[in-house]
Amino acid sequence: MGGPNDENPYLVIPGTDEYDALSFLVRNRGEQFTPPEIAAGTGISEADAADTMTTLSDDGLVERSQGAYYVPVDRAEDLQRRLES
Repeated sequence: MGGPNDENPYLVIPGTDEYDALSFLVRNRGEQFTPPEIAAGTGISEADAADTMTTLSDDGLVERSQGAYYVPVDRAEDLQRRLES
């Protein structure tokens, strides 16, 4: 019983704020963005962007530094594949 995501059960579903925010950070890998900047780049509201980034950070999908979030370049390929699956 299992599928292609057994090694990492967290699935980011297209059309969700998490998907949009993660896609934005993967496209801009290595750069850091605050929730308002992520909101501006994705169309997510600022309040939702803050909640979304907390969720993605808690789930270990993005890194946080001094209030800004980013996808480490070495993890971007894996996350890109996950977004496309």
